Amino acid sequence: MMKRVGRHPNVVTMLGCCTLKQPYCMLMEYVPCGDLLQYLRQLRVEYERRTGGAFAISSTMQRPLPRYVDLQLPFIDSEGSYIQPEIIGTTGRPSIADTEWSLLSNDGPLLKPTDFSSRSKLEYILDPKELQSFAVQIARGMAHLERKQITHRDLAARNVLIDERKTLKISDFGLSRSGIYINTKRKKVPLRWLSVEAMRDNLYSSKSDVWAFAIVLWEIGTLGGFPYPSVNDMDLLNYLLEGKRLEKPDNCSDELYSLMLHCWSHSADMRPSFAELVSHLDSVICRKRVYVDFTSLKPDYSFPPTEQQTEVPTTGTAELSK
Repeated sequence: MMKRVGRHPNVVTMLGCCTLKQPYCMLMEYVPCGDLLQYLRQLRVEYERRTGGAFAISSTMQRPLPRYVDLQLPFIDSEGSYIQPEIIGTTGRPSIADTEWSLLSNDGPLLKPTDFSSRSKLEYILDPKELQSFAVQIARGMAHLERKQITHRDLAARNVLIDERKTLKISDFGLSRSGIYINTKRKKVPLRWLSVEAMRDNLYSSKSDVWAFAIVLWEIGTLGGFPYPSVNDMDLLNYLLEGKRLEKPDNCSDELYSLMLHCWSHSADMRPSFAELVSHLDSVICRKRVYVDFTSLKPDYSFPPTEQQTEVPTTGTAELSK
């Protein structure tokens, strides 16, 4: 899969791999500054420190909720079925098991050795333009995967890495598949980032990734908030089928929230493509607008809770009916 992903500035790169015999290994690009979720959470700490609005956490709110849950499906006799685009052919998922090792070609300069002994430090600045740049970068990386006919299936702020230049790179392709994917085996999945059709029909496509992208936009706007903090895992599908969605963060513009709602359309066909999202977010007009404005927040404003601050009950499993 990673060989098919190829190279893009906003996608983590596989530099090489060895798959002829065990132990298998992959040589991945080093991205030194952690993930976007932790960066956003640190921005939240900085904001609360400056405003004096530290979020009070009771002893009963320390239990982290699982980000991934088991989907108990009615049939689990195979790894999954694929609907392959014509351009991919009928060979199923690409295999790299017939090569001893592989090094991807590099059209740019050679990578310089990195000092791994010291973690690169980032400057945490609550800048609306920076957050908008993050949204554009993620959309660009996902548009690259869309062109490659790859469905990520686990797009979330925690799976977006950040380097010392604040370049974002989409990572964690453990759930990724080629083409449109129908899951037929019980596996742990990121429930609160899933689209309606992924939860109900176990159907994944680039349009389900678009749904997850809007959840990431919400994570950015809330500085790492936990999606649907008041909804039980088992109630989430019905909640969405009733037409309910994540509430608009107070600091997000109506235009940005309208874009989120577009990405959360019940029908996958009604959602924009990542190419369209890039075109919209990166347009000259949009770059001049402020989509996330922290100056408009009241001094006593509290961001939506993180998963550690959420008291909603969860069983860790979700049962979907066909």
